[in-house]
Amino acid sequence: MANVLLSTLLPLMRLRRCPENLMLQELRNAHRQFCIDTEIWQEALPDIDSVEDQVDYQLTAVPGDTYIHRVVEVYIDTAYQYEYQWSVSNDMILTLDSAPVEEDTPIKVKVVYIPTFTNINAINWLSQEYGMAIAKGAEARLKEDPVSAEDPVPWFDPSGALTAQVKYDDGVVSAKANRLEKRQSANMQAHLPSFYL
Repeated sequence: MANVLLSTLLPLMRLRRCPENLMLQELRNAHRQFCIDTEIWQEALPDIDSVEDQVDYQLTAVPGDTYIHRVVEVYIDTAYQYEYQWSVSNDMILTLDSAPVEEDTPIKVKVVYIPTFTNINAINWLSQEYGMAIAKGAEARLKEDPVSAEDPVPWFDPSGALTAQVKYDDGVVSAKANRLEKRQSANMQAHLPSFYL
């Protein structure tokens, strides 16, 4: 999975005399918030091999400087598992309703990733498709905070913050629409519970 530094988005921000380290900090925050707001970063974990009579499996984030926000899909081999057939604890232990019948059956789990506060990278596709929205989210937060009411910072610009926020919000709407479209096209067959079959 190719990554790019978030600092490559700095030229997309328009802030008068704002220190670069402050801009980078806000880019990290905006990148993280964008992933929370949209749940656009979804990946399949490496397959987990089932163990006889075992229903609990530890889930671990694969990319560095990320954590699992939530689980969106579970399959046992090719059998889709409905949400009532599994649960996930706060410490990311997947508990199946019943253990797989055979040992070494692949358990496939798709998750939503969120970058940590210290993550300085963005996935290449995320940066390419939504870098402008992320940069504008960071720009909006910096422009809306005067820091000091008596002597505001040079980049304080409430109307500019509003314009940047609209661009961020547009990016969020676009990402959510794209995520929904991909989910629908990848999931054209209806999943009927086994008692209907």
